[in-house]
Amino acid sequence: MAFMTGKNPRRKKPNYNGYYQEKDLLSLYIGISNSESVIKQAHKLRNANPLSHSSSELIDKDNTSKDLMDTQKDLDSLIEKYSVNNHI
Repeated sequence: MAFMTGKNPRRKKPNYNGYYQEKDLLSLYIGISNSESVIKQAHKLRNANPLSHSSSELIDKDNTSKDLMDTQKDLDSLIEKYSVNNHI
C-alpha cells in the first residue's frame, strides 16, 4: 500500500520487508483514527509470541485467542481505512 500511494517514491517495486517495525507502520498509518493504539497492541502481541521471540507471555494468559482475533479485526479495519483514505 505504501508503494501504491507513493510513500517511498525512490522504490521501483514494493518493499515488503520495510514495514515490520512499529515506527514504520506508525508513520504509514498516521492520521488514521486509533491507528497508534492498534499498532502498539499488535506489536505487543507479536513480541509476546514464543514462536517469533523468546518471550512466552502469550502462553500464560487466558484470553490470548480473543486478544489476537480482536487485534486482527482492528488491523483489518486500519487497512480498510487506509485504502479508502488513499483511494486504492
